[in-house]
Amino acid sequence: MNRTAGYSPAYPAALLVHGMTFVFAALHFLSITWPSGMAATFYAALFAWVLVLVWHERSTLISVGWFDLFFMVFFLLVLASLLFKPGPAVGTDKFARYLPFMVAIPYLCGRLLRGSDIARLVLVILCAGILMLPLALLDHIFWPGRIGPRWPFFGQDHGPLLIGAILTSTMIAACVYRQDERRKNWAAGEIARYALLSVLSGFLVWVAARGWLLAALAGIVVLILTAFNHKRRLWAYVSYLVVVLVTASLSLAFLPRPTGQFYVGLLNAPLSVSGPEHPVVTLPSAGGGSGQAGQYPSTVQPDLPNGPLLGKASCKPIEEGKSSVAIRLVFYQEAMAMFERFPLLGVGAARFGAWSCAGIQGFPHSTVMQGFAELGLLGGGMFAGLLSVSLWVLARRFVLEPRRQASATNSFIVPWFIALILADQIYGNYFMSLGTYLMLGLAARTIAERGAVHAANIDKASVPEQLVRF
Repeated sequence: MNRTAGYSPAYPAALLVHGMTFVFAALHFLSITWPSGMAATFYAALFAWVLVLVWHERSTLISVGWFDLFFMVFFLLVLASLLFKPGPAVGTDKFARYLPFMVAIPYLCGRLLRGSDIARLVLVILCAGILMLPLALLDHIFWPGRIGPRWPFFGQDHGPLLIGAILTSTMIAACVYRQDERRKNWAAGEIARYALLSVLSGFLVWVAARGWLLAALAGIVVLILTAFNHKRRLWAYVSYLVVVLVTASLSLAFLPRPTGQFYVGLLNAPLSVSGPEHPVVTLPSAGGGSGQAGQYPSTVQPDLPNGPLLGKASCKPIEEGKSSVAIRLVFYQEAMAMFERFPLLGVGAARFGAWSCAGIQGFPHSTVMQGFAELGLLGGGMFAGLLSVSLWVLARRFVLEPRRQASATNSFIVPWFIALILADQIYGNYFMSLGTYLMLGLAARTIAERGAVHAANIDKASVPEQLVRF
């Protein structure tokens, strides 16, 4: 069955991953206070949209495979841990509401993606990133925020991270978009691509989303590795990386002092010793302000059911709020300590904050470490397994198979997935990693397609088009 563009899951996929940022921007420019239930309405609409697409595709959907079952078991494990794990459950109801909208629906949407949808997804992301550039600039000009390393774009303290996510996705999309077309004005097209990458990387440095800058660089490096047997594409990707590195370096050199010191803080790794007997107490001050104050409790919260697992002294970086690197180091050490203390089932889904300096509803800003801390070896191992299997399956399909290497657009998938995974280990919460679950769903479709082909025991050339054409 030929799918029309109107039924493509690429559009809800892009909205799931990046759409909320434009909602923030629209309400901010219209001076509308954030309405109660706005987020629920937005994701409920996408929920309904994806269900309509599932109904439309019901006759051609690949049957449930072993990977789908694996994901369902993980989903149910998280839900059971939320509802039945003994211990403090303050605020866990919020995360329970996230599961259908930010975990299940992105996965189901990814399950619907085909090759033509990937091309549309790349185009939509590219347009979204280009549109975000003037929106961010206008916001900075007409609604200046506090003076410091970061500005609260669109009235949101985490606005720079939302914008950084869009710019990173757009940079990877710009590298692959129409890469294989032989155009008469090829030189002009490449000059435009270099210019766009320069502007995107400069903006990414300017908004001070450090983790997303690292993710963008990692994605382009992976893009280079995927072109190992395509010389023309390989050298093009290398030149794009050079442009991004040069632009980012120049942008860093001309940043105002607070933001420049914010980046310098990455080079000043805090020295500390973890463990209940040796709490984290050392904090470097050379990194300058991080702009993170207000995102973490200014003092150790007195209502923590169990108290900080590493002791109150470990909360000093959070209390001072001077270095987000030091703050994350505390969170990572707390996550490791929780896993060591509760190795099998963890402290319970969404209960990291009850044992952490982060306070109630806090999370360690690393999805993998959060999985092991909250779900133990069982749930954390399942989550790590889902990521690993998905990455291998998608790499095999879009990188290793010669037939797939013919399309530069398809090469977007693995670098983007790598960028998402890396960013998730800096900012992430496994309840809200929509892009990651989208890629898990795509991996599930790939596995199910392969299973259908092998079960039929026939040559791929005679398989129905909806199975072969991806």
